[in-house]
Amino acid sequence: MARPTLPRLRRGRARGIAGDVVERTEPRISELSTDGLTWVYAERPDTLEVAYLADRFGFHSFSGPRLETADGRFTGRVARHFDEYDKRDFALAQARELRLDPRSCGAVGDSRSDMPLFAAVGLSVAFNASTGARTAATATVDSDDLRDVLPVLSRLITTTS
Repeated sequence: MARPTLPRLRRGRARGIAGDVVERTEPRISELSTDGLTWVYAERPDTLEVAYLADRFGFHSFSGPRLETADGRFTGRVARHFDEYDKRDFALAQARELRLDPRSCGAVGDSRSDMPLFAAVGLSVAFNASTGARTAATATVDSDDLRDVLPVLSRLITTTS
């Protein structure tokens, strides 16, 4: 059985993250894991492009720093910061909304900004991560393919079923 293909970024003229995703049939996050995992994204600026990608790939919700705009244009300033504790708090709020115990949740990250979230959930995966994130995580995956974290995350299904 062929593995699903995730989007790749095109090199070339910058047009924003939504424009850089190659147009082709790619699986939604929900199709990558049909066993009941819910995906939440907390990282990049909270913009229309991120909203587009969250919808396109099936994320339950998303959050991140908010960029300032004036007259429909980005000013280059940050209107709302989003640090490592905001990331954790957003994920925990999503767990509450979904009526999930944080110990039944997982997180994937790569740096110190993921460490508070790693400490708050039951399963954490350091993906191509810094030394600090690796130390804080319950599992480590080094790969060129993000799908390689799915077998680790499948432990959530085994332990919560």
